[in-house]
Amino acid sequence: MTIMSLYFFFHFLLSGAVSNKIGVNFGRVGNNLPSPSRSIELLQIMKAGRVKLYDADHEILRLLATKNIEVTIMVTNDEISGIANNQQVADQWIHDHILNHYPGTMIRYVLVGNEVLSYTSTDQDIQIMKDLVPAMGRIRATLKNLGINNIKVGTPLAMDVMESTFPPSSGVFKPEIVHEIVPILNFLRGTNSFFFLDVYPFLAWADNPRSINLDYALLEENQTYKDPGSGLTYTNLLDQMIDSVYFAMAKLGYNNVKIAIGETGWPHEGDLNHHGASKENAAKYNRNVIRKMTAVPPKGTPVQPGFIIPTFIFSLYDENEKTGPDSERHWGLLQRSIKNQTMESKFTFKILLLQLCLCFLTVSTLHHHGPASYEAANESRPPFNDSLEDLLEELLGSEITRRYLEEKKYISAGALKRDQPACDGGGKGEAYTKSGSCTPPSSNPYNRGCSKYYRCER
Repeated sequence: MTIMSLYFFFHFLLSGAVSNKIGVNFGRVGNNLPSPSRSIELLQIMKAGRVKLYDADHEILRLLATKNIEVTIMVTNDEISGIANNQQVADQWIHDHILNHYPGTMIRYVLVGNEVLSYTSTDQDIQIMKDLVPAMGRIRATLKNLGINNIKVGTPLAMDVMESTFPPSSGVFKPEIVHEIVPILNFLRGTNSFFFLDVYPFLAWADNPRSINLDYALLEENQTYKDPGSGLTYTNLLDQMIDSVYFAMAKLGYNNVKIAIGETGWPHEGDLNHHGASKENAAKYNRNVIRKMTAVPPKGTPVQPGFIIPTFIFSLYDENEKTGPDSERHWGLLQRSIKNQTMESKFTFKILLLQLCLCFLTVSTLHHHGPASYEAANESRPPFNDSLEDLLEELLGSEITRRYLEEKKYISAGALKRDQPACDGGGKGEAYTKSGSCTPPSSNPYNRGCSKYYRCER
């Protein structure tokens, strides 16, 4: 297959998958990550339409200026109480972190805190939880006074705020935090903002792998489940989890608050008891999420069909300084390459299946910017000087892609390797007959007797 025909093959795969912007979480809890400038380059190469930061870092916000990437920034948990108790602190935070960069940097959301309702073990945690909505209100008031109406305010919550999620129609929030949830929902409804939900089907499946089918968790959509309470039919675990929150909100009288996915993803490596954490499963899940969330028209969920769900994939990088289970350090779409037991100064895409990469990349970007591996920022080599063929060679050289292509009955991975001599007598890139010593194997040695390329005896 020629490169030109591959171009049209890729264009076909991409059709219908680029209308809605996919976001990426940019976490930086690691000591081996590329520089901020290289990170922004990588986001552009991936064609990420949105990025979510876990702070409001000035250097990153400056680098994102004029990049046509929508940006979500965060008020950290330890800043919440100060903002909640003093409007001047809120004003100063907006001045420092937004006015210094907006509108050149396309800031679209300010998230106040990160999973605040999941932390209740100390008096400080409880105080931050109480200060959450007042801080959101002060941030919103400052933005409104400045006439900034296209930046929404919200807060991301984890699925552990739920008391029940199965079946989805039984969804209900934990009773001990309902008095904190209601003011959040009231704020979101009043400001027409999103309920940012961090939702991980991997964690639900890992807790109960015998009862939840792996393909169902991976959004492979090869089985269905009918909710006996609502009569709605589900084809994947992600929709079930999202809809359980919709049902929980409706029971409190908030059935018109829309959900955005602040985090979702699948680890490519993990502890021994997390046998589902693999490169292949991570590729399948992220690919399927991107397909679902970029579908035209939008798919939504059974409870809210046809609605766009803003979605951020977790995460841009593996973060090696995160604590907890081993899988916590292996959620990255990008990971550092390791060869010969030494750490090389390069990053390579973990997501090896062509369709997932192509959901992020446009064909023109592949053609002009090239490779699936990049030198780290401290090297002088220009970052984008390879070709589409180089990307194909790297992607198709992987074992997981070879197996996937064979399973799907596509052309073999080997057939797409360029500049491979048919025998040992020729050099890489040379014509078969340049020296006369390298000719391909005979097409049919029994009766055709091919002795030269395209010259076969009849």
